[in-house]
Amino acid sequence: MGSYTYPRVSVVTPTWNRAAYLGRVWSSLTAQSFRSFEWIVANDGSDDNTVDLVKELAAKSDFPVTLINASERVGKSRMDNELVKAACGEFIIWCDSDDTLYPHALTTFIEAWEAIPHESRDAYMGLTALCDTKDGVLVQEMPTDGSHDVLFNAVILKLKNDIVIFSRTLLLKATPFLEVDFLIPETSVWYAFGKLKTRWLGQVLQRKQYGEAHALSFTGRMAYNRGRAHAIGLSNRYVGDTIGHWQSVKRSINFVRYCVHGDIAPAAAWRIWKGHPLSYLTIIMVAPVALLLAARDRYRGVVQKTHLDFERAKQRVTISVERLARDQ
Repeated sequence: MGSYTYPRVSVVTPTWNRAAYLGRVWSSLTAQSFRSFEWIVANDGSDDNTVDLVKELAAKSDFPVTLINASERVGKSRMDNELVKAACGEFIIWCDSDDTLYPHALTTFIEAWEAIPHESRDAYMGLTALCDTKDGVLVQEMPTDGSHDVLFNAVILKLKNDIVIFSRTLLLKATPFLEVDFLIPETSVWYAFGKLKTRWLGQVLQRKQYGEAHALSFTGRMAYNRGRAHAIGLSNRYVGDTIGHWQSVKRSINFVRYCVHGDIAPAAAWRIWKGHPLSYLTIIMVAPVALLLAARDRYRGVVQKTHLDFERAKQRVTISVERLARDQ
C-alpha cells in the first residue's frame, strides 16, 4: 500500500441510509483533475449497506478513503465534527451524499487559493462558489462571473440557496458544531468566520440533488428545535447589527418558539442569546407572540422532540474510524 501522503483537500460526506447515492459521489471524485485529496465518509448508524459499499469503493480507489462508522444514529452535528477531526487536508469541502463535484472543481479551488498572496491568506476563511441542479444554477445575489473578495458574512447573509464552501481546515477544527440535537444549522459555525474574507468564484462547481430519500432539511415539521434555538443564539452575536428590524423580530420570535419545543429553560435561553443588550428587550416583547405560535405548533401536532432521542443516542453510541485506502 505504501506510505501515507497527507492530501491537500479533505472531501467529507456525512450520510444516513444513503448507500444508493454514494456511488455517484465516488464517481465524481474519481473524475477530479486535481488528485491530492482524501474522501472521508461518516456513516450515521445506517441500517442499509453503506459500510460494505464504502469498503468496496475504497478497494478500487486511487485516493485515500476513510470510513467513520457510528453504531447508531447520533446526528449530523456529531458526524460533521467527527469528519473534521479525521480530516488531514489543508482544506475541507462538504460533498453530501446527494451532491457531486464537477471534474474541475478541486483544481479551480486550489488555483484560486494559490492566486491569493501568501502573506494575505490568514485574512480568508477559504473560498466559495455556485451550485446547480438539473434545473439550472441556484441563483444568488452574488456575481456569476470572475472572482471577488468579500466578507464571508456578506455572502452568508445574502444566501437564497446552497453554495459550495471550500474552507480552511484549521478554522473548522477550532470551531466545532454544537452537539445538542441531531442537527444544528451549519450557519452556527459559518457565522463565526463571517468577519474573515472569502474569495467568491462566480462558477458552478457542485451539483445538488434535492428530494432524495432520508435527506435532512427544515420542513413543515418542528424538528431539531434545540439545534435551531442554539444556532440563532450563537449567530446572533455576529449578525445582530447587520440585519433589518423586522428580520431581527422574526429571529427573536423563532428563538423563543424553538426554545419552548427544545425544552430549553428560560434561564438557559437567556444565556444562549448573544445579541446586543437592546435585543434582550426584543425577546421580552415578542415572547407572548412566540408562546402563542408554540402552542399552535403543539396543537397541530407538528412538534418532534428530536433532542430527547439525541440525548439517549449519544450515551449509547460508539464510533470507529478506519482508513480503508492509501495513496499507492
